[in-house]
Amino acid sequence: ELLLGCADAVNAGSLEDPKPDMAVFLHVLTNTRIKTGTAIISGAGVCAPAAVYFEITVLGRSAHASQVGEAVDALSVGAHIAVAIDSISARELYSIGDCIITLGQMSAGTCPNVISDKCVISGTLRSYDQKTIEYVFKRIMSIAEHTAKAHKASAVTILKGSAPTLLSNPWLSKTVFSARSK
Repeated sequence: ELLLGCADAVNAGSLEDPKPDMAVFLHVLTNTRIKTGTAIISGAGVCAPAAVYFEITVLGRSAHASQVGEAVDALSVGAHIAVAIDSISARELYSIGDCIITLGQMSAGTCPNVISDKCVISGTLRSYDQKTIEYVFKRIMSIAEHTAKAHKASAVTILKGSAPTLLSNPWLSKTVFSARSK
């Protein structure tokens, strides 16, 4: 998932001929058993949080494991960054529901006896509040940059994709809800 929604379908012209009046989305509903054939209809208003997909690239200096003094271990720095980012929810936000931070992927190194010069961390943010998303993303950029610098490395955080808070159209929700019994 890259938080790009239906970009491929839109870029292929799905909204051009014929031009639709409305669209309905379908997304993951986890940890819920749903009987086949069941339709789930969201109510009017906010029905999905905004989401941001980001990537942090940490650059260090590679060396053989026997030459540790010559290296700046990007994997170790990445681990420090990950732990520091994890503290944002615990120490800077009022409740855990304010923003969900997921660091879902970390990759580094080419073999077990060489200290890695590059570590890439990929993650997502989800919140119903755009200001919270902006705040947390700025904190992630700052934490990555300054933690890397403290360990003689560098880090760059980039935004890879985003989706705004999803609002369900009141008229469409009502229309679909009333059609369910027909």
